[in-house]
Amino acid sequence: MRNWLKLSSSLMLVLVFLMGCEAEDTAWMSTPISSDPDWQHGQLENGMKYHLYHKQDAPLEMRFIVHAGALQETSSQHGYAHFLEHMAFNDTRHLEQQDVWQLFSQLGISGGSHLNAFTSFDKTWYQLTLPNDDEVSTALTWFRDAADGILLKPEQIEKERGIILGELRASDPQERSVYRQIFEVLQAANPDYHQVLGTKDSIQSVTAKGLQAYYQRWYFPSNTDLVIVGDFDKANIESQISKQFASWQAVSQPLAAVESIQLPQEKQHGLVAPEGSDSALILLQPLGEDQRLTYSDLYHDFETTLINNLIRNRLIDRSIALSMNTSVIAAYDETFEKQKFNVLEVSFKEAYRSEVQAFVANELASLRDHGIGEAELAAAMASYHLDLNNHAENWHDDEAWMIMDAMVDSLSDKRVMMSEVDRKAVLTRFVANMDQKYVNKRLNQTLAQLSPYAFFAYSLAEQTQQLAQDVTLFNQQLAKSGQELMLTKTVSAFPTPDTKGEIVAKQQIDPKTWQWQLSNGVEVWLKQMPEIKQNVYMNWAVDAGRAQLDPSLYAASELAVDALYRSELAGLDAVAFEKVFAANNTLLTPYINDFDNGLSIATQYDNLPFALSALHQVLTAVKVDPKQLELVKKQYKEDQAQYASSPLGQVVQQIEDSTIVNGDFARMQSSSAFGKVTSEDVEQVYQRLYQQRHHNRLIIAGNIAPQEITTLLRQYIANIPLTESFKQPLPVVELNPESQALTLPVSNEASVGYIVVMTNPISTNLAMTATDVMANDMLQRIIDQRAFEILREKHSLTYSPFVMVDVPDSGLFSAVMITLNIDAADLDKSKAAVTELIQNIRQQEITQQERDSVAKQLASALKPMATNGAETVHFMGRYLMHGYDVNAVKDPQAFIDKVTPELLNQQIKQVMGEQSYTTKLTVLPKAF
Repeated sequence: MRNWLKLSSSLMLVLVFLMGCEAEDTAWMSTPISSDPDWQHGQLENGMKYHLYHKQDAPLEMRFIVHAGALQETSSQHGYAHFLEHMAFNDTRHLEQQDVWQLFSQLGISGGSHLNAFTSFDKTWYQLTLPNDDEVSTALTWFRDAADGILLKPEQIEKERGIILGELRASDPQERSVYRQIFEVLQAANPDYHQVLGTKDSIQSVTAKGLQAYYQRWYFPSNTDLVIVGDFDKANIESQISKQFASWQAVSQPLAAVESIQLPQEKQHGLVAPEGSDSALILLQPLGEDQRLTYSDLYHDFETTLINNLIRNRLIDRSIALSMNTSVIAAYDETFEKQKFNVLEVSFKEAYRSEVQAFVANELASLRDHGIGEAELAAAMASYHLDLNNHAENWHDDEAWMIMDAMVDSLSDKRVMMSEVDRKAVLTRFVANMDQKYVNKRLNQTLAQLSPYAFFAYSLAEQTQQLAQDVTLFNQQLAKSGQELMLTKTVSAFPTPDTKGEIVAKQQIDPKTWQWQLSNGVEVWLKQMPEIKQNVYMNWAVDAGRAQLDPSLYAASELAVDALYRSELAGLDAVAFEKVFAANNTLLTPYINDFDNGLSIATQYDNLPFALSALHQVLTAVKVDPKQLELVKKQYKEDQAQYASSPLGQVVQQIEDSTIVNGDFARMQSSSAFGKVTSEDVEQVYQRLYQQRHHNRLIIAGNIAPQEITTLLRQYIANIPLTESFKQPLPVVELNPESQALTLPVSNEASVGYIVVMTNPISTNLAMTATDVMANDMLQRIIDQRAFEILREKHSLTYSPFVMVDVPDSGLFSAVMITLNIDAADLDKSKAAVTELIQNIRQQEITQQERDSVAKQLASALKPMATNGAETVHFMGRYLMHGYDVNAVKDPQAFIDKVTPELLNQQIKQVMGEQSYTTKLTVLPKAF
């Protein structure tokens, strides 16, 4: 009896302890998230609220938010919220007779990326990004005009009508994407969630009186917020806000009540993928309302992301191991109008539906019943450990736009702008709790309760009739006991090379840049960047690409990266290879372009030895796996055949056929060409591009002292055996000098596409300079602006005319493409307008004002490069490779200043002058 009482007493103590822990944990989880003290909040007497966040040396992100959108429209107002947003860019009280786009363009602000506005279901917001606070007064003047100064002139409404109809054509195609169809299914049970843009009929019926009614009802001070993030003087900003908005005295009205969406009762849906797209299986699991108010909310956000990552990684790993015919595998969480969902997506060719659906069901069952292994968890948790270790740095490294977006979300959703202390506290607890036993329990709970919305996307409409059968079979397979897998228990590193190389020479280029010459011919550059903290970025840049290969290897060069990735590296298969990289917080991305190739690497200071050893292995120890090559070949063959028969593929093929007379190099490869690729072909591509000397350079950016990497360079880089390069003559590409006007009836849409392509051979006698590179970027911006002014603003033909100016590094020919998506009734008008645009560009010389405007835009766009390690190594590699002055990366302004209107006008003549070879293509609906 005494022993029993003793044991019972011990159990009671344990039970009390566990209950205490559970109570403590529950109390901790329910802790409210405290507001970030770095935010400063204010409110004017009229009720308008403002929120300020000072970030040193950051551009100014500004948002004026009205808490009204499509949901606040009456049944006769569909599209009015969005139409009104457009009208804020036309005549307004203080900017009457001024084009808002042009005004801010002259201040160096790019339309679209830095100047824009958006309408959603429950809010409308106007946004500006300023390089500094010099033009805050002008920005706030426009915001105030959006608040109550939009003039709504009938002639401006009529002009904007055509533009919005163009936006509707682009955003509401007849052939909808799979995700657009899912969106429509989710909103079907919620009639208030109509199309934000409205319909063609509702847009055509918009009147000034109707817009004014919506404007007066919803635009009032207490229904708005102003948010500013960046480097500013607080006293000046608050003074300017008061000056602009204190006099706004619109009558306050009841605020909008936004009801939560109701999910559809039907759980299984058959969809039809657009022509040329893969079929898919997409599972949506509702997680409830998306909110972040307590520690529990954030903790479960971390958990959700981890579980999704583990599911995705397992499916990808097993897909490779089993040579499955999958195209895309993704698992993530998504929010649809404040409701959160887990999303699992697997896409594939329709012919492989049965095997892929069985594969997904079997692997999910395996994860549910047996969980993950130690190596899988270590790889998935590595990024969380890194985040925790560098939490303070990461927190303060968030860019201004990221901080802004979080605040905009919090103002309309159930989210608190949390403090750094709170996030670190939750992350610390999360990392401590995520052991293998707990994670497997959570995986089991997630997958055992899997009763998702299932969307089966088929390639043909008639195939949707098999939906019930496919759903039943999938659920039956998922219900079976999962198979236990042999999982790797440890994560290993790469072997150390037996021999070392030598450093031949070293020099300091400037106070923060060093250069080494290695014994194998490799040139190493180090850019010291203390501002990127623990991050290290590298670019292995090689002056050789597809152009340096024999034409028989063109197809092999396109699939080589995928084939080599799936093959063996240093004795590791692709699955183990990925685990090693993830566990060491290193990302390596190979690429092969027309005239260069290389590897982009992102890692951490502590993982630099691993990253360099991995680079050594990738350049020396890859073996082609014939089995994996056959799978890659099959995928490329099927993808290319599917693309070539799609409307877009037929358009691209027609442009190539009409533009290029001779030159396989410039054409897309045929499906049959991929089928002929052999292991020897892939090995030749690998040897000629990655294992030969082509003035190979390694560019490194990080907070690294030069003496720290000397040993590493000898250990891993200087000993890479590079053979002498094989010089292949540049390919011949002969363009068609005859102007052509062609018609192609292949579209599945009711709209018409009008495309003009102008090509010109590039003289190899005139080498491009860094100044030319800057000029090309500025030229693109000028042509964009003129296309916007003529095609959109003057003729109201389209929402967003697409213009591409392509003058490639070391390229053989330049190309300018102008594309319009138009109403069939506007075809003749569009042809005339594009001709007007081309003549305008050719005949109206670029002015000093235009030049200065785009120079400011380019300088603003390149400013972040000074503190962005990834961009720094990319541009240094590009400039060194093509003989551009690398000082342009350090001081782009000096080279921008060299670009004159005369140089820009000269470039226009070279890329789209009267001598250009021109093809005009009209893409009509199939039934036209």
